[in-house]
Amino acid sequence: MASEGLLSAYGGNWESRVAEKRAACQNAIPEAWVLPESLLGTLPRQSEIHTRKIDLISLNIPRRSGLMTERELQITESYDVASLLEGLAAGRFTSAEVTLAFCKRAAIAQQLTNCLTETFFEKAQLRAQFLDNLRADGKLAGPLHGLPISLKDTYQVEGTHASIGAVSNLGSTSKENSTLVEMLLGLGAVLYVKTNVSQVLMGVESDNNIFGRVLNPRNTMLTAGGSSGGEGALVAFRGSPLGVGTDLAGSIRIPSLCCGTYGFKPSSSRIAYGRQIMPFAEGILPIVPSAGPIANDMETIQTFMKTIIDARPFRYDATVVDVPWRSVGDFSRRNLRLGLLPEDPLFPLHPPVKEAIAKAVRILQSHGYQVIPLDVAECHVEEVNQIAGGLLSLDDTPKQMVASSGEPAVPATGRLAEQTRDIKWSNSLDLEEGMDGLQKLGVLQSKRSRMDENWRKLWVRHNLDAVIAPSAQNTAVEHDEYCWPAYSAFLNVLDYPACVIPFNTATKSKQRFIRKPGQGSPAYNPDAVEGAPCSIQIFTSRMRDEECLAVAGVVDACSAANGCQTGASVSAASDYSMSVKLSDRRVDLGGNQEHGQSNHSSVWAEAQRTQLSSCATVPNSIPEVNMGDTPAGDQRLVRQFLFNSRLLDVFSVGSSFSETVRRQVIPHMLFSQTKFLNGLLACAISWNDINDNQTNPRRLSLCYRHASSAIALLTSLKVSDFESMIDCLMLGALVSTFAVKLRLHDILAICRRTLGLIEPIYLTSNPDRPELRVFTTCMIVWELRACLFSCTTPTLRFRPPAEPHADRHVGLSDTLLPLFYDICKLSYAIAQAETISAIVLEELNAVEQSVRNWQPVVPEDMTTHFSTVEVAHMICQAQVMQAAALLVAHRLRYPFGTNDGPAQVLSMTILTQIEMIFNITKQPVRCIDLPLLVACIELKDAGRQKWSSSITTFAGFSPEFGEHEYAFAVIMERASLLLICSPI
Repeated sequence: MASEGLLSAYGGNWESRVAEKRAACQNAIPEAWVLPESLLGTLPRQSEIHTRKIDLISLNIPRRSGLMTERELQITESYDVASLLEGLAAGRFTSAEVTLAFCKRAAIAQQLTNCLTETFFEKAQLRAQFLDNLRADGKLAGPLHGLPISLKDTYQVEGTHASIGAVSNLGSTSKENSTLVEMLLGLGAVLYVKTNVSQVLMGVESDNNIFGRVLNPRNTMLTAGGSSGGEGALVAFRGSPLGVGTDLAGSIRIPSLCCGTYGFKPSSSRIAYGRQIMPFAEGILPIVPSAGPIANDMETIQTFMKTIIDARPFRYDATVVDVPWRSVGDFSRRNLRLGLLPEDPLFPLHPPVKEAIAKAVRILQSHGYQVIPLDVAECHVEEVNQIAGGLLSLDDTPKQMVASSGEPAVPATGRLAEQTRDIKWSNSLDLEEGMDGLQKLGVLQSKRSRMDENWRKLWVRHNLDAVIAPSAQNTAVEHDEYCWPAYSAFLNVLDYPACVIPFNTATKSKQRFIRKPGQGSPAYNPDAVEGAPCSIQIFTSRMRDEECLAVAGVVDACSAANGCQTGASVSAASDYSMSVKLSDRRVDLGGNQEHGQSNHSSVWAEAQRTQLSSCATVPNSIPEVNMGDTPAGDQRLVRQFLFNSRLLDVFSVGSSFSETVRRQVIPHMLFSQTKFLNGLLACAISWNDINDNQTNPRRLSLCYRHASSAIALLTSLKVSDFESMIDCLMLGALVSTFAVKLRLHDILAICRRTLGLIEPIYLTSNPDRPELRVFTTCMIVWELRACLFSCTTPTLRFRPPAEPHADRHVGLSDTLLPLFYDICKLSYAIAQAETISAIVLEELNAVEQSVRNWQPVVPEDMTTHFSTVEVAHMICQAQVMQAAALLVAHRLRYPFGTNDGPAQVLSMTILTQIEMIFNITKQPVRCIDLPLLVACIELKDAGRQKWSSSITTFAGFSPEFGEHEYAFAVIMERASLLLICSPI
């Protein structure tokens, strides 16, 4: 803190100390990274630029300056954190090159926006080289290995300064690291810069007398927010892939909403906060602040939170609660109930904020989520903010820190104090004259406790999963105009986790905004804010951080699907990458890869060997396409794999493709090698392995490497039209086929990822296109089965073609697939509900009746396109799928042990029908594992033993039945018990 001795050493002249610090900061930027005058000369002078409306991002100065290589630009612009971490771990990037790229871009950002306070580029490069050497030895430092991360100035980094915008703190060098800094280093991160803040952190504009004003890179006329404004500006400029800030009254969320980034304020005791420099008297924290991330995409926020909490921060910081990170499942498939925080009359919303909230509500409702408007009186926004103001006024240490050096308060600080004094609160705080600080604290804490209880009742009364709220009364506003942060500060008092999501862009609204005397909102200048990022805020109750981020992810996905992402989310979405793990098997570059053993039936396996052995010569129908450096033997395997229609073999009743689809698909895959070659090689090598009695470890490792590359490509695909949708489906089919063969457990994740990518285009595409129908039905059938067993809602509701259709994948059951979707959705709803409504029963009755009425429609030319055996198998598949749907519906209505008679009949119908067709055709019926599992659950011990032992004889493809039977039984029993026991 302030030291009179330190100040006297400089003759009490704060300006000279500031001049020395500014010079040191300027000299810390390497000469080779200084922007050329030819570029800087095109911008207004530093003293004027904050009055001009300039979008620094659109000027593309990092590229135009010539200071960054093309690869460095690509690293900083085209990859999110998940992609960078994956590339760093796999060796596609070195930490040295990634760190250098972000150091350069941060230096450019500093010269344009004043976003940095401390730079330690050389130290970061040495750290990066150390991490690269570590990886060269086959080791990783941790889950953040090699990733550059920026820090708010409050964090202590040994050997640097942490002035927090106060001249009285200059000259004090940190002798230790903050707790979170220690954790980040232990997890493998590279720290390279610290970022600018508000004067002593007590403002919503990042301006101070030492480093100057932070400029918003999207519009220099508008504030970057505070107090973590430097982080917001740096991340928005893509000078950092991930920044860490703090939040006392909105200090993470306000810069995020102003600069168009994502920001998350966790519950105060989830992330380590210790050993930071704070502007409060020791032992006094009237509102407990939170540490949290700022990033350009939602996944990075989630990655940060999970990684830090998984590292057990309570072992580093006594204030952290020992609560592990919880997996809360896929919230996009839940019937979410989202509260809508109302506009408080004391803090009216600017028109662009109102428009963004209204649009978000419409979009969420269109996706089937419930939005429940809350009442002003029950939300107590005014009362909670009044408490916040009272708590923050108890400690005048920030004022003392500023006054002790002789420096003046910056304009934003005085303006905020003036605006706050002018707010006309409805009631007083009951703080009587003569009360000392402890007595005032007692009154305020009592009021806070009442607000906690009021909100607890609200959550229960409305049965809410989360609340949608404005992030603030406004978007970013002109400098020094930001008012009391009402919609963020009240959540700090309640200590609720809250996430800000970019959503929409401000336009010149036709709505008028007139601020009445006594209201706590800034003036609205439609010309100045036009084009500014808008945002919404999602919050949950205390310690439900995982649920908050899950709901925020759903809202963000809905925003992206409807084209409402702005700012950071646009650039992030264009290169979005989500890693799909191959169960617990990681690609081993040394060839030591465990093989997921297959348990296919001997009958089916023998049939496959016979097919392969009959193909000694690859026919002329497969093009002889050169596959680059791929060994000739592996090229031959690919052509064999495609000719024998092995691509979707496990998803197919008969051979995989009709001749029409074969002519469309196979040449496309072979001639589009940049997309499909790795996937083709993974499948061809893995499926050829069925001929071998022993697995070759080297070949298996090669197979996994090809698959890993195919998955990386799949997760980064951008689906924008019909052709790219088909490419995505084909690649997803390749990865799924490989995963099925090697008995991996992430086929659902692969199918769900693929279907999620194509969903927006699929919903508007022609369902009669054969290549779309073939690949989509394969993915949907597989996902339906998994969704029933995991009690989730499928990604897509299948759209059957207009004309009767039969194929070798879904047979005659395509029109039954939408009903299975409805059953999955009902199963999930019943299992999740605390009470079951009459509406659910009515929906269940309707779906069950539709299944009973369903009949497969047989095309007139079916017998000319399919063999007699294939026709028999398709009819069998349709019959047992219908019976399985009825059996699931029955168990949703009646728990196990009640009304078992009809269930036993349906179960035996499924099993005997499959066995009969096998005995007649002497070939196993494939693609019937879903009805098999449903049927086997109903068997008693003796019957189960009998039928389970024979399933491998007449089932073409069967998973490990015991595991799936048990999981499915638990889900069904829970769902049916809820339905029976709940009042209706």
